Amino acid sequence: MTLSLQQVSLFNAGDDEGYLVFNDGKLVALLARLSPDHEQAGGSIFLEWGLGAPTSQDISLFQDLPKAEAWINDELDRRR
Repeated sequence: MTLSLQQVSLFNAGDDEGYLVFNDGKLVALLARLSPDHEQAGGSIFLEWGLGAPTSQDISLFQDLPKAEAWINDELDRRR
């Protein structure tokens, strides 16, 4: 399974760096890099939408893009 990411600009109160995540041409997630306004979480990746977004903020916040991609891959594998 291969994910592809397309960087996009978001209109979202300071968190303007986003990524559309596709799997086999199908949109599976929208990620946003949190701005420094989020203090300790600034620079982290947040799952804005996709895969029945997790209810726990601890799960929907990732240290970096590779960790977010790994979680998305795991979720897609689990759902197959």
